[in-house]
Amino acid sequence: MATTKKNAKTAGTVKKAKGSAKTADPFIFKLVLNAWMIEQFGVDPLTEHKDTDGRSIPPIRRLAHTIIDEDKEGLHEDGRHRFFRELNANWPASAKVSAAELAAYEDNILAHTKTLNDRRQAGGERRIVWKYFQWLSLIFTERYLDLFFHQPAQLLDSLNEFLLRFNAWRTAARLPTTVEPFTVADLNRLCFQNATGSGKTFLMHANVLQFRHYAKLSNRENEFSRSVLITPNESLTEQHLRELGQNGIASQRFRADLLGSPDLGRVDVIEITKLGEVRRENTVAVSEFGDNNLLLVDEGHRGLGSEEETGWLKRREAIAARGFVFEYSATFAQAVAAAGSESITQTYAKSVLFDYSYRYFYEDGFGKDYSILNLAKEGADTRRYLTACLLAYFQQLRLYDRDTLALRPFNLEKPLWVFVGGSVSKPGGANQDEKAAIADVARIVLFLGEFVADPATSKKDIQLLLTQSGAANGMVDADGNDIFASCFPVLQNMLGAGGTVDEIYGSILGEVFQARSGGILRITRIKGDSGEIHLRVGHAERPFGLINVGDAKGLADHIGERIPAEKVEIANSEFDDRPLFSGASDSQSPVNILIGAKKFIEGWDCWRVSTLGLMHVGKSEGSQIIQLFGRGVRLKGFDWSLKRSSRCTRINVPRPANIHWLETLQVFGIEAEFMQRFRDYLAAEGLPGNERQEVIEVPMHTTRNFGTRLKVLRPKRKKDNGREYDFKLDAPLPILRLPLPAKVIARQIELDWYPRIEALVVGKANVSEATAKQTQLFKGHQLALIDWDAVFFELEAFKRVRRFENLLIHRDDLPKLFTDGHGAWYRLYAPDTLMQPRAWAEVRQWQLIVTTLLKRLMEALFNHQVDAFFEQRLEYRELTAADDNLPKPDDHWKIMVDANESTLISDLKQLAADVETLARSIKDSSAATRLHDKSRPGGLPPDALLGGIHIYSPLLHMPDGAGPTSRIKISPVALKDSEFDFVRDLHAHLLENQSAFAGKEFFLLRNKARGGGIGFFEAGSFYPDFILWIIDGDRQQIAFIEPHGLIHEGIASPKVQFCKIIKDIEKRLGDDKISLSSFIVSPTQLSSLQRNFGLHSLEEFLEINILFMKNDSAYVGRLLEKACMP
Repeated sequence: MATTKKNAKTAGTVKKAKGSAKTADPFIFKLVLNAWMIEQFGVDPLTEHKDTDGRSIPPIRRLAHTIIDEDKEGLHEDGRHRFFRELNANWPASAKVSAAELAAYEDNILAHTKTLNDRRQAGGERRIVWKYFQWLSLIFTERYLDLFFHQPAQLLDSLNEFLLRFNAWRTAARLPTTVEPFTVADLNRLCFQNATGSGKTFLMHANVLQFRHYAKLSNRENEFSRSVLITPNESLTEQHLRELGQNGIASQRFRADLLGSPDLGRVDVIEITKLGEVRRENTVAVSEFGDNNLLLVDEGHRGLGSEEETGWLKRREAIAARGFVFEYSATFAQAVAAAGSESITQTYAKSVLFDYSYRYFYEDGFGKDYSILNLAKEGADTRRYLTACLLAYFQQLRLYDRDTLALRPFNLEKPLWVFVGGSVSKPGGANQDEKAAIADVARIVLFLGEFVADPATSKKDIQLLLTQSGAANGMVDADGNDIFASCFPVLQNMLGAGGTVDEIYGSILGEVFQARSGGILRITRIKGDSGEIHLRVGHAERPFGLINVGDAKGLADHIGERIPAEKVEIANSEFDDRPLFSGASDSQSPVNILIGAKKFIEGWDCWRVSTLGLMHVGKSEGSQIIQLFGRGVRLKGFDWSLKRSSRCTRINVPRPANIHWLETLQVFGIEAEFMQRFRDYLAAEGLPGNERQEVIEVPMHTTRNFGTRLKVLRPKRKKDNGREYDFKLDAPLPILRLPLPAKVIARQIELDWYPRIEALVVGKANVSEATAKQTQLFKGHQLALIDWDAVFFELEAFKRVRRFENLLIHRDDLPKLFTDGHGAWYRLYAPDTLMQPRAWAEVRQWQLIVTTLLKRLMEALFNHQVDAFFEQRLEYRELTAADDNLPKPDDHWKIMVDANESTLISDLKQLAADVETLARSIKDSSAATRLHDKSRPGGLPPDALLGGIHIYSPLLHMPDGAGPTSRIKISPVALKDSEFDFVRDLHAHLLENQSAFAGKEFFLLRNKARGGGIGFFEAGSFYPDFILWIIDGDRQQIAFIEPHGLIHEGIASPKVQFCKIIKDIEKRLGDDKISLSSFIVSPTQLSSLQRNFGLHSLEEFLEINILFMKNDSAYVGRLLEKACMP
């Protein structure tokens, strides 16, 4: 955190928005428990931290910066989270948590995750793979519960000691209030402010297991009566019961007659509306629960409003006065502000343990992007504006329907257009808000009716919107900006390709309204208490839309009285009509348009929302606005990454060209006031308005004439169809079973379990250095204790994650791989004591070891089979302009920045213009040029490298520390620091030693990671970052170069051993005029690798083609010298 009020605002990016009720003392700077916990892990929360752009960043960013990337997700082969390995590798001396405690917390999380996943896998559910923020939430919880149960007095003292410094920081920052001291009563509440769509449910279930673990470990289980989960409504109760069952946590819907059977091991679920002061038919008196329960509160912001402070909040707190509370919400900050209560502010300032509000979620690339389609200035054509919104939705629907197969890996759901506003409880509305809600719904229904009943006006509006500017069609905001500029490229391309407005209108009728022949809009109230009204056009069999706002009859009557019959027809309920809302979240649902009250949307488990229309929203409902927004930006993402594809780095399939339209939530409102209020709340969250996003394109030019001399390694082409051989399509299926291939056995898999044991040993000598390591083989009696079903399911999940889909695994073959006489394929380093167990904990270690070994064997076998398949199917081929590694004529770098960053945009446009001018000059020049380095004024990123020996220009670079908080996003992925430094160092060396390289030509090419790059399965699907050609007459050396760190690698790493494998490939291909080599250029310090590798000098590492950028100023010369060796 910062040391001044000005910097404090910058660090939290919480600004006072125009018209906002936010004060100069935002809630985010009162989160003392969160700040205290960050300090426990070695980061000073009261010191200003900055990113590479010089901007202040929150302390949590500093703590998480090494684990934030996607490649840190999942388990390392040693069975622990990669997050743990990253933090543990550089554990700061300032941390209050010891390395041994961190290891113990990690092991607890592993155990709890396994408990959840075992049940999920047994039920065919997707395994939980934690994101970094989820894992940090769990680690924070581990630390807190450890102290709460084992050292409560020290916990209280530590919090209040930190509070003194925290309040001093607040005073120095000129923040007007202080946080009151912690008391014992404050210690039994933990709150998680995590964005909607960030996996709060999984976190809750893990928290339940964590709490039970520490209660049992401290012999305090009997202090707690039961586990109670409070939800906002019945639909969420049903959802929680279903998900608790999927995760193997016993649960039931709470009933008053079950009060006599409390059980901490079972979760009783009840709606908050069913808690009362006295017992009634549908109400349970809170006094009957007792006050020593484990209480879980979903949507914890509910009940914090000042008018309800003595109601719901008081009742739920009574249930856990002597128990413990976990609360979950995306919007505690907004709810606390709306409550206007100092006591509530103090309570939540001292109980929010983890803050991952939507601002962080969005910055990290999670969830959809969003675009705010500002309502045109007052007096604008509302019908035309809504027609534009309909076109935006239709474009999404068409893209989804036309590209379904290509979109499948990205887990996108069928788009849904949702209007959200207030509920209606009485005919005509019980208050002004309800009257406004009724009026809004009527306006939307009227628009839909007019669109289908008046084709001439609708087509005219479509024509204007797709062919004219905002100035001509009236769709401009208060500043004169074209609201829908560049919003309809797909539809405009339809017109450009010979399509007509009539065809587009007809397609909208058919695809959105499901009635291509048109007709009158018919609304039908469904009989019963569902509160639903269905929308159809003409005599269409299926409804295209659904209204669900509460009093369906009153609303239908209101619409019938206000809208002419020639535009909307009120129909009686059809016999076969059934309620649709419960199934509207399914992509198979016929519902394309949903008009719903916000109370129905809260907690709604739906991934379809793609276009969001805001109706009347109360002025004090900031938390609900953010909640509604959160529903729309939920995204499963590729491989359940939860990320939009532009920010997902592990995509290994082609990215559909227009996918960003399906990964963007389009937001609009039917009144300008609603949109202004919505933007204010986004600004208070620290989010950009995203009214428009500026995209600056920088063309890629092939600037070196490489002729037909350069050779590349590619699979041969099939004679029958000219397609390159593909392992998954053309190879026989590999099977994990005996006998194993001789090469797999010869490359013996080594697993050293000593480091795992060391992490659990406190105050003892280093095991691996104090004694000689012992080797082990599993015996039959040990194998009999392994749960092979669990191993099998774990391997199946691993197979899916690693995309080894065509590798067959049979459960009964697994133990045979370890039986006597068949263990030569592995070498296990572990002490004898581990193999002679005294408790089941050691047996569980065996299972983890067996699973780890088999995962590595799967990888080795798969890569061997790929290697064997391509052994006779690789060839040298000439590099041509059509090669997938080279840019095509229309390929561009895309530099993306929010449109309100005017100064930055100006700088970037100037940089792009300068780069383009220079790139064209280099391209037009027949002579080789030096390497040019361009950047923004003041040397600010991004940097552009042009010319030199690289085949195309420019190469763009963003500093590693820029991370998700950077205002600049670049696609495709820009160079990392080590790659950037290598390119510059290589050029500097060639320039300084021109005479030594007389007669030689050099060419450099950045190798794509996948989807066109050259990869080597023999080295574990290794895609080196660069390819360097050295041409000497009719001979050429081809060097594959990887300028990346090796902090977690060892001498047996496939990347390291690739320097030998590439020589085998060279020998196999047998062209004596081409030599192949591979190098790793490490930015890691030599001293950091010596122990893992068992090597000590630069010369020893050079023997295995590893060079050091920071320890060896002559590393480029050494690389070139060795690459040119015969």
